[in-house]
Amino acid sequence: MNPLDELNLLTATVQQLSRDESELKGVARQAMNDMARVSVEIGACDALLMRKDDIQHALLALQMKVQAKNKGVFEDLLTSLIHEIMPNKTGEKIVFTSSMRNNLAALDVDILSNGDLENVSRDRGGSIANIVAMGLRFVVLARHPNRRVLFLDEADCHLAEMYIPAFAAVMQQLAHRLGIQVIYISHKPAAYFSGYSRIIEIYSENGKTHSRTISDEVVDDSVEYPDNALRYIRLKDFGPHENILVELGPGVNVIIGDNDLGKSKFITAVSELLDNDGTETRIRHHRPHFEVEIGLEEGMSLIWKYARKGSNRTSLELKDKNGMCIESSNAGKGKVPEWLHTYLAMGRIHGQDIHVHPQDEPKYLLSSRYTPMDRAKMLPLGRESRDVQRMLQQFTQQIMDARQRKAALEIELNRIKNQLKILSPLLDEAPDDDLLLGHEQLIQQCQKMARLAKLDAKLNHAEQAIGILKSGIEEVSRYFLVPVQLMETQKLQSLIQGIERNSQVVNILRQLRSLPGAPAVPVLHDSNKLKHLGVRWGKSIKAIEILQAVHALLPVAAPTLKDLSAQADLINRLDKTSAAVDAWKGKITACQHEAVAIKERKDALIAQLGGICPTCQQTIGAHSHA
Repeated sequence: MNPLDELNLLTATVQQLSRDESELKGVARQAMNDMARVSVEIGACDALLMRKDDIQHALLALQMKVQAKNKGVFEDLLTSLIHEIMPNKTGEKIVFTSSMRNNLAALDVDILSNGDLENVSRDRGGSIANIVAMGLRFVVLARHPNRRVLFLDEADCHLAEMYIPAFAAVMQQLAHRLGIQVIYISHKPAAYFSGYSRIIEIYSENGKTHSRTISDEVVDDSVEYPDNALRYIRLKDFGPHENILVELGPGVNVIIGDNDLGKSKFITAVSELLDNDGTETRIRHHRPHFEVEIGLEEGMSLIWKYARKGSNRTSLELKDKNGMCIESSNAGKGKVPEWLHTYLAMGRIHGQDIHVHPQDEPKYLLSSRYTPMDRAKMLPLGRESRDVQRMLQQFTQQIMDARQRKAALEIELNRIKNQLKILSPLLDEAPDDDLLLGHEQLIQQCQKMARLAKLDAKLNHAEQAIGILKSGIEEVSRYFLVPVQLMETQKLQSLIQGIERNSQVVNILRQLRSLPGAPAVPVLHDSNKLKHLGVRWGKSIKAIEILQAVHALLPVAAPTLKDLSAQADLINRLDKTSAAVDAWKGKITACQHEAVAIKERKDALIAQLGGICPTCQQTIGAHSHA
């Protein structure tokens, strides 16, 4: 490699290194900016975390202040329930205790007895818990914008029968004051609820369950019932019920009856409908599906079906008072359509059902399944308390985010510092202008040297040529040259061309030697086949001549029919027969469509009747009908 090529390679390398240096300097400057930004953000996180305790204490104090008024109202309400139902407990008082645990609002429900605080669930009997839990159910529902309806299953399970009438009276008062409809399952005697509720009895007759209203609720004209009270609940092939209808009143409804008749199935059906969570075990034995129907306001009805088999095993349908479909869904088990809670208004609050309370939950918000934080969420003590609680939750989330953000920023800051540690020499060095100038001068000098080297090589080559010429002239001068008579130029040129043509002809003739020799003459050993082939060929020629003579023949004239009446009559009869066949095909198709329509109307009528004959009250299909 010559010096100029080496110089060009070095120049390209220097230029690439200069570009790399510029890029690295840009990365280093950006790293310095990032370090400043990250340091500022870490400082902001530290400032927030340093003020964390002060802000939380201030919010907690604010919450305690805004809760004080409403907390006293709820304490007095629950205390009065205990005093009215159990007069011998007049010396005891319910106490709400608010606090912060794990940066979350917490609420404990205790009872003050003889100056000492006791936990309602752990330290006292089930009767007190029954009364307080009933009051909490009403309070929680009243403080949320959901539909005013409560489903309670044996909420009086721990109360002695002597307290049931007072319990029923208190429940009626709460329902009327708060505008809440109650559907209540109880095993206590019906007489204890007389006058305080509509009493509905579930009984069995001829192997089937039925319902009847024993007595109605006694109220005065000043009571205002909720406008959106449920009108009825119908269960078809759900549990033990073949087809049972319970007509509900707008106030308190108590469902009673013997054991194991399926009273709780009304609670279960509504609870599972809200989640669209049907199970095959709910379907009555040997039946294909169950159906739950709820009568809503303005004549609307909600129908939920669940089948044993099929691709769409579950379906929901909302109908108006005329039976026309308003909304429908067959999205599948566990998938609740948006329109369901729009019309029912019975959605979950903080993931919990505040409407349906099964019999295994007699201590609502009091048992160990509920934490103090759960109670604080479900029972916010006033709108201001909810606002402060929301502020606490948001601030707690900000603290968690700040801690996570700070940890991530510290990792990023450490990475930036390591990067700057590597790139710092580039930032410390000043640009060397003399070095750049010397590099340019070196390039120019090397270019001049390269041009001089080329000139020197040309001079050496010229000197060598001159030496060769001189030696050649000296060598030629030693020999005696015989004079030669020169010919005319044109003749000489013609002679040269003739010689060249002769040379080409000679070359072509030489190539003939490489041609293959003539093939040998074939010798025929058997001429019979050749003779036979000639005979066949002659016959073919004669056949061709005969065929050519055919073209001279005159064409044969087509026969002329004299009487066509029989053929015309046959064609007319065939046309009429085809038209008659098409007409009968149309009549058969119309009859088939009419049969399908009749069957659909029959199936629709049977479905509308619920599969029950209105005259004999038996299942249609099990006996003959006129």
